[in-house]
Amino acid sequence: MKRVLSMFSSLLNLRNFFAAATFFLLLTPLSLVWLNQPNQFLFSIGAHLTPKPQSASQIIKIFIPQSEMDRLIKDMPGALGIGNVLQGLRGVFTKGVILVVDELPNTENYATDVLVNRLVNDNTLHESLQASGILPDIEALGQRRDNYYAQVSDGSLLLGITQPRLARDKVNYLRESTLVPVVEKNDTALMRIMTFFQPSPLLLAKFRYESKTSGYPVYGDTNPGVAYPLLWRVGDDYFPDAILALLKKTRGANQITRKAQVLSIDNTSIDLSESNVIYPMYSSATGLMDNMEAVSIADLKNPADYNRFYNKAVLIGVKDNRQFADIAAAYYSLDKRAYYTVPDWYLWAEKGGLLFLLLYLFLLIPNLRINLGLIITAFLAAALCVLQLGLQITQMQWLPIGLLLSYLLIGHVFALLWMLQKNVFYSSPDAKQKINQRSNELLKQKPREEPHLPAPKADSIFTRTLAIKPQKFTLGR
Repeated sequence: MKRVLSMFSSLLNLRNFFAAATFFLLLTPLSLVWLNQPNQFLFSIGAHLTPKPQSASQIIKIFIPQSEMDRLIKDMPGALGIGNVLQGLRGVFTKGVILVVDELPNTENYATDVLVNRLVNDNTLHESLQASGILPDIEALGQRRDNYYAQVSDGSLLLGITQPRLARDKVNYLRESTLVPVVEKNDTALMRIMTFFQPSPLLLAKFRYESKTSGYPVYGDTNPGVAYPLLWRVGDDYFPDAILALLKKTRGANQITRKAQVLSIDNTSIDLSESNVIYPMYSSATGLMDNMEAVSIADLKNPADYNRFYNKAVLIGVKDNRQFADIAAAYYSLDKRAYYTVPDWYLWAEKGGLLFLLLYLFLLIPNLRINLGLIITAFLAAALCVLQLGLQITQMQWLPIGLLLSYLLIGHVFALLWMLQKNVFYSSPDAKQKINQRSNELLKQKPREEPHLPAPKADSIFTRTLAIKPQKFTLGR
C-alpha cells in the first residue's frame, strides 16, 4: 500500500502537472482566446511604434444623440433629425454612407400611414392643413420614409446592424446577392479539430429572409479585443461585414471573393488571419485615435453644410458609443491598410516553441546555476518581444506571444519549485531510511582515541637541546 501511495504521489509532482498542461496547450490553439490582456498590451506597444499613414482621411463621421437613434428604430418616419440628414446626403455625391444601428429601424406604422394618406388626399382637409401650415410637416413623414427606402434599395445607404460575439437573434436582413463566393476552401479536418475550442466571432445563429430592407452585420462586441472579423458565416455561406461592404462601395467594386486566406475586391487584395479577422491599428484596445473629421447632427442645418461630404465615405452612429468608435476605427484601418495579420505558420511555430521551452525548463534549468538560469530566461523573453515588435513594425504581421511569454515565466517558477520539491519534500522512503540508519550508526560509534607520538630517542637533536644547561658568562674588564 505504501508503495502504491509513493508511486501516486510521484505522479502528482509539479513536473508531471506542468507537462500535462503543456500537452493540453499543444492540442488547442488557445493563444488567441486566452491571455487577452498580455496580448493586448504587447499589441498596443507595437501599434504605437508602427509608422502611421500620412494621407488625408476621406472619411467623415456624423454623430447623432441616443434619443434620435431610439426614435429611428421605433418609428423611422418620425425620426426628423436623421431623416433630414439622409435627405441632405442624397443631394450630394458621396462614395458611400453607412448607418450603424442596434437593430433594423421600424418603417411600418399602419395608423400613421392611414392618417397621413387621409389628410393628404382629402381635398377639404388638404386646404385647411395648407392654410394652417401643417401640411408640409405631414407630407414630410411620407417623404422621409420613401427617401429611406430609396437609398437602401439603390445601395447609397448601407445599414450596419451590430452583432455580439455569438449572435443568437434571428437574422432577417441578409440577401443572397451579398454572398461572398469562396473560390478555394482551406477548412481541413485537422484545422477544424485544432479550432474546436476556439469560439468563432463569425457565426450568425438563425438565418431567414423576412425584412423589406437589407443590412450587413457589424462586429459590435461590448468588450472587444484586438481582432475584427470581415466575414460572417451562415452554414457554408459567407457574408461581408458592414465595413467590408462599405469599402467595396467606396472602391466602386463589383464583387468580393475569398480564396484561401485572401479577400479580393476586384483588383484589391486583403490578407486575413484565421477566423477571417484582421487586427486594426486603430481601436479602443490600442488607444490610437483615427484621423477622421466628425460633425454633429446639430451642425447640419443648411443644404450648403452638406458640401463637405462630397466624394467622402460617411459613417453615422451614436456619439460616445465605444462600439461605433471601434467600427469607425476598424474601417479607417482597413481603408488605410493600417492593420495586422497573424501569419499561417505561427500556429505550428507556437507549438514548436512550447516544446522547446518545455525541454529548456525541465532538462536544462535543473543543471544550471540559479543566476545563470534567470539570465537565459530573461534573454529568451526579450527575444520573443523583439521578434514580435520587429514583425509588427516592419511586416505588419502580429505574433500573439502572450502564451509563450507567460509559459516561459511561469514555467521557470515551476522548474525552481520542482527542484526544491525533488530535493526536500519528495525524497523516496528508501533513501530516507538509509540516511537515518547511517546517522544512527555514526552516533553509536565510540570516539576514537588520539594517537600517541613515539618517545624521542636519547641521541636526537631534540633531547640534546633539552639537555643543555644554562651557563654563567662574565665579561672581562
